[in-house]
Amino acid sequence: GGKNLGVGGFCCPAGDGVTSLRIAIRLRTPGHGPQADEWGAHSLRDLDHAMKVLIHEVSHIVHGNHSAAFYTLMAELTRQYETYLQKGQVLDEAGMPLTGGRKADAS
Repeated sequence: GGKNLGVGGFCCPAGDGVTSLRIAIRLRTPGHGPQADEWGAHSLRDLDHAMKVLIHEVSHIVHGNHSAAFYTLMAELTRQYETYLQKGQVLDEAGMPLTGGRKADAS
């Protein structure tokens, strides 16, 4: 674990605005501190929390800082994810996570 217990993950962008060297997500709450008090020490975070952190970190691949463009992209990715959830469509025909850059809607 890291020293900043509030951090849910981090991204190491490759610098090309398209790929990342690594994305790490904290799957469990820290052993102490406010999150441990609220969620329980070392408890497993839920999938929705992990996806929110992942969307945040993926947005950093394109926009390194927390600019307006960063938050616009994060909002679009969140909207797409929520659309897939509403449709019940998060896996492909083979039972694997959707890939290929398909949008959940026509917009």
